Amino acid sequence: MKLPRFEYFSPKSLQEVSSLLATYGRQARVLAGGTDLLVELKKKASSPSLRLGDMKETIPRYVIGLKGISGLTRIEYSAGAGLCVGPMTTYADVADSSIVREKSPLLWQGCRIFSRPQIRSAATLVGNLCNASPSADIVPPLIALGAKVKIVSAGAEREVMVEDFCGGPFKTVLKEDELVAELNIPEPAEPYGWSYQRTTKRTVEDEALVVVAVLLEFADGKRTVRRARIALGSVSPRPIRVTKAETMLEGKKLDEELIRQLSEVAASEACPRSRAEYRRLMTSHMTRKALTEACSL
Repeated sequence: MKLPRFEYFSPKSLQEVSSLLATYGRQARVLAGGTDLLVELKKKASSPSLRLGDMKETIPRYVIGLKGISGLTRIEYSAGAGLCVGPMTTYADVADSSIVREKSPLLWQGCRIFSRPQIRSAATLVGNLCNASPSADIVPPLIALGAKVKIVSAGAEREVMVEDFCGGPFKTVLKEDELVAELNIPEPAEPYGWSYQRTTKRTVEDEALVVVAVLLEFADGKRTVRRARIALGSVSPRPIRVTKAETMLEGKKLDEELIRQLSEVAASEACPRSRAEYRRLMTSHMTRKALTEACSL
């Protein structure tokens, strides 16, 4: 498949990007790593009536690249605030970062096993998040960690929780003139346990079939759960939190019976588009595995 013809812009600031987005609206797309956008452009060129979600998409006429803007590939840490990840930071950057491995091992693990080395070297966390695929591997860990995105436009900025950012398949809360300027990931409170579980379809792309991310903050050394966050991916129109299971868990100690109940609750929250019975079964199995691992760390 060939790329369609489009006009390419290389702005020097995020303000210039916002201005271009405001000018060209839905005819423009932002290019970061390109692992999602370039594939999408090729598919649309070969099938112009392709539908994504519930909306008929047209081929973008303008592409706005971010590589000409300095300072967008960054990973910064500050005590109390946690990690700040720039919009051009790749999965490989995160997987190679010793500070991420130390301060946010759940995020580090999700990036370390994502796809293949060639894709990790190009794909950006923010770009994949903005693609809003229901099967995006990294979104459940970000939700479990309570991550936020900083969204900017020509005249304003706002923060949105990652769990509220994706509105449905390939849809986000971004307005036409907005883009994500950074990703902020708070540091979990010690002591805590975590787990990232993922199984994939047997395809060339290794697309996620089920993803489970768990973060448990403990009230004491006896593993009484003070705060729980359980997130699922690829089992619903958008990544979700299993809040019912979280509520059941908080203030309690995990045992085999409670883990079994929580796993069943997680499976009941899943509403897959395909292979529903198998995906629910795997959701239950992987949630049980994740909770067991998280409380043993």
